[in-house]
Amino acid sequence: MAKINLDFMHSELNRVSDWVRFADRKVAFLAVYYSAVISYILVQKDQFIETISVYSDNCLWLSHLIAFSVIGLLFIGIVYLVLAIFPRTKNHYTNKSLFYFGNIAGMKLIDFTKNFEKLSEADAKKQLTEQIYTNSVIASKKMECIKSSSKLLLVSLLILAIMHVYK
Repeated sequence: MAKINLDFMHSELNRVSDWVRFADRKVAFLAVYYSAVISYILVQKDQFIETISVYSDNCLWLSHLIAFSVIGLLFIGIVYLVLAIFPRTKNHYTNKSLFYFGNIAGMKLIDFTKNFEKLSEADAKKQLTEQIYTNSVIASKKMECIKSSSKLLLVSLLILAIMHVYK
């Protein structure tokens, strides 16, 4: 089996960190769409109430169900976006990592410097492996939340489009 060098591991950590940044950009992009949909609903609020009133004789329960469904879907989608913004970022595998910002910030500079100077290549590989894994878990959780939020936004938009066509 080929030996993996530290440069490769650093590049792998950077690649995984890029996925975390990419996920954050997707969250920002989706947040703009959620804002636009919510703004549209607020601006068209009177028209939606009028549409619901028209159906009040025949299908009041259905119109309320549709309205609450849209609101619920948007709310749950926003919850997923917030979860994508704040995933689990704590490294539970060690509290001595010299590559995890949370552990580094908990040290004094002199202690960090001493520990970094004493770091062997084998320990560096182990800690980099843990950090690559931790960042991969973070990126995966972010992407799962983004995927769920995107689906909910799409369903909300579909319902709103149907409501707009059949008003």
